[in-house]
Amino acid sequence: IWISTAGGGAAKYTPGRPATWNIINSADSGLISDTMYDVAVDINGATTTTWFASYNGLTSWNGTTFTSQGGGNCTPYNYVNRVIVDRLHRVWYIPVQIIPGKPQGPNQPATTVEEPIGVCLRTVSGPPLPLVFYTLFNSTSPGLPSNWVTDLSEDYAGRIWMSMVASGGGAVYDNGTWRLYTAPTSPMMSNEANRVLAVGEAVWWGHSGASTLTEHSPNWLRYNSTQLGGLPGAVFLETTRTWAGVGGKIAYNDGNAWTSLTLPGNSSAVTD
Repeated sequence: IWISTAGGGAAKYTPGRPATWNIINSADSGLISDTMYDVAVDINGATTTTWFASYNGLTSWNGTTFTSQGGGNCTPYNYVNRVIVDRLHRVWYIPVQIIPGKPQGPNQPATTVEEPIGVCLRTVSGPPLPLVFYTLFNSTSPGLPSNWVTDLSEDYAGRIWMSMVASGGGAVYDNGTWRLYTAPTSPMMSNEANRVLAVGEAVWWGHSGASTLTEHSPNWLRYNSTQLGGLPGAVFLETTRTWAGVGGKIAYNDGNAWTSLTLPGNSSAVTD
């Protein structure tokens, strides 16, 4: 189990008797930043590659060497806030630029802003020689509703689902074909989607600034804060139940009603 932290690098927890921890940070490794947003692991035969999305970019680690990654029209960027590896060993990541001194409008002072550039796909061809290709998907090509991609998730069929804010809604990449989900042409509750999670045939979106989850499976369902018992936070899906963090509590749905559970002694928000 990999854990990303906001300043302490990354940690790997291996259950066992005894359990072990492996802490990786910039002080004792080639990790380029200790502000970590995401970790993904690619197991390809006898080779394991770990991918780190951090404040200073994307880094791969083969167990010995750390390598900064990026290229093609997926550059320049400053940090990466999400990374996943699909079943074809392709790496999907969300890069963001930091632009200093960008004017915000007429007679407005310049300020540093974050500028998303879409979502990037890293593929490797070969043999005999491995060639690395980077492809950028954004509002220009193939015409995503927004460059503010916020999350990525692969479903059981290998499709890549995305959530977007700035009126972006949702999107899915299916072997070269795109489909967009935006209100009002789709039953999305809102086009401000911060999170997406695909499990089996179900795809869940969490909406920013709202108390609702949207589910597509393939029928559309919606659960509001009254059903959940509060504002939804983290979402986790297992075989028979859907779990959601609701303030300092957790709630689950087993196909019928939502049931809320209180965590003994907990007063903090459930985040993940």
